[in-house]
Order: sequence, then C-alpha cells, then structure tokens
Amino acid sequence: MPLFALDDAVRLLGLPVPTHVKLDVDGAELEVLQGAAATLRSPALTSLLVEVPDDGAGIVALLEESGFALRDRHRTPAVWYGIFGRIGAREQAA
Repeated sequence: MPLFALDDAVRLLGLPVPTHVKLDVDGAELEVLQGAAATLRSPALTSLLVEVPDDGAGIVALLEESGFALRDRHRTPAVWYGIFGRIGAREQAA
C-alpha cells in the first residue's frame, strides 16, 4: 500500500486541498498532521474531526498554530474526538 504525507499527496497527485479532514489513525494523529503543514495552512481547509488521545496536547497546539480552534469535544473512555474549525470561518459563513 502506498503511503503519502497529505501535503505530498495533494502536490504529487494533483489533488485539491480538502475542505474537511476526518482523522482517526490509532495513535499517529500528530505525525499525520505534521505531514500536512501546507494543507493545514490552506484557507480551503475549514474543519477537522480528529481522534485525540488523552495526552494529545501537541495535536491541539499544532492545530491552534495552524489557525484552528476547538469547536466541540466528544469523550469516549480511551480518547476524545475534537471538532476543529478554522478561526474566522464560522463568522464568514454566517
């Protein structure tokens, strides 16, 4: 199975930048997000749903640095799911 960083997939395969990302990779979320730095900075990406382990402060920090804010949080026994929206996107949509 081929493996690409999201930024590489967008660039090499000519894919459009996604508008929404659902990320659940059983513990490798931070690494996946680190491979998506350009995609995270793109204004086309407006929201993410991310599985976050309890020690996921790095994930939240990276998304905040990329212009996203935690909009909602859903807890499960082992992890929580965060819905992140681009700062300003909610106001622009209204």
